[in-house]
Amino acid sequence: MIPPLPSPLRPFVPTERVVVLAPYTAVTAAVVPNLGLRLLFPRALAGSLHFAITNPYFQAVHLGLSGILITAVRGAHHRYCGNMFLGVGPYAVSLLVCTTRLGGDYTSDVVFTVPPRPPAPPAPPRVRLSPWRRAWAYAAFAPIRRSRIRKERQAHAGRKAVRVWVRRFLVMPKLAILGFALSSAGTGGPLCEGVQLYRGHHKWRRVPGRLACTAPVAGHQNCALAITPPSQPVARWHLLVTTIAGLVRVSW
Repeated sequence: MIPPLPSPLRPFVPTERVVVLAPYTAVTAAVVPNLGLRLLFPRALAGSLHFAITNPYFQAVHLGLSGILITAVRGAHHRYCGNMFLGVGPYAVSLLVCTTRLGGDYTSDVVFTVPPRPPAPPAPPRVRLSPWRRAWAYAAFAPIRRSRIRKERQAHAGRKAVRVWVRRFLVMPKLAILGFALSSAGTGGPLCEGVQLYRGHHKWRRVPGRLACTAPVAGHQNCALAITPPSQPVARWHLLVTTIAGLVRVSW
């Protein structure tokens, strides 16, 4: 608690002023002869503080590693001003300091602070995929470790050759996903033009399905066919893929 002072001295009670540092910071301040002005910098920047003052009527000395004390020499009874140039870390500060005899113009301490860190950008919202989309992604893209279905066939038409192979057959209670892929060297554009799925040995039965394919990238395209799983086990499946090089049949 500041002790009570006579009324004429109350304007000279120590006060502080906070300045946020920028890459270039311009500040003005007043100093009363025989009192002084103190500059305080963040401790994180201690040791990187250097300065120069232009007017010989002012003196500036270090206060520790992160402070500076500015005073006016005796005889500075008139209005004097001077520039003080400071460098502290990555910040440059230009301070205009002038003498005054008015307590209303005086601030005993200028406290410099670093700007607050910008808030981190919000995390992107999580996309909730439907069971169909999750199953499609798993069947079409998940790495294959062990699978009894790993059949492949090719179709040739002139210089075009398209390879088709079954990646995974994922069977769930109400949905089955057949994942397969197509590749062709040096061919641009879609590789898959149509798909038909059949089941059975000698008598084939058509199995309707919903087809989805990715855009072709560097002669490669992933596809998935969604069907309603049959109620009885199936001993033989036949996938017929119409490609840009002709019809490819893969059976397993």
